Amino acid sequence: NGGGLYSQKGKIHYLNFVGNTATNGGGLYLPNARDVIECTFSANTARDKGGAISLNGNSTIDKSNFANNSAKNGGAIYNNNVLTINNTNFKGDHAYSGGAIQISDDLDIHNTNFEDNVATDGTNYINLIGDVKITLDNITPKHVNPYKVSVITITYATNGTAYGDNAYVALKVFGENKPLT
Repeated sequence: NGGGLYSQKGKIHYLNFVGNTATNGGGLYLPNARDVIECTFSANTARDKGGAISLNGNSTIDKSNFANNSAKNGGAIYNNNVLTINNTNFKGDHAYSGGAIQISDDLDIHNTNFEDNVATDGTNYINLIGDVKITLDNITPKHVNPYKVSVITITYATNGTAYGDNAYVALKVFGENKPLT
């Protein structure tokens, strides 16, 4: 795990992860809560989870860039716990499920751009698994029609909840596309 770096302690600042490969966390594997700040992840590959990063712990990603990463689950990011993403860009990441992000806990995203992320199963930008809460603020997905392609998909949820402000996305729950309000 962690083709570029496996870290159990400390914050991850100002690093570039390029062209790494691993089973989980092609670029970076963090088994505990961590902050990732001003990092770049490009062309990393994971055979299973998190093309760029695989996280297991409440974490924050801030001012980072993800481009052309790939994995089976979570083209850029896979996380099992609460995740906050601020001022970050996702472009050209791809996966079987969760083109940019796959997460099974609450997700807060602010001032973040998504462009040309793709998932084979149709969960092109974000795939949320389970009973989760997602909060979006000033999110811009580019090159997608939110009423034809799901930007956010909640899978296996009974009470999935979404909140948003200035977010041009559609929410797909249980096979129905609904605009986010």
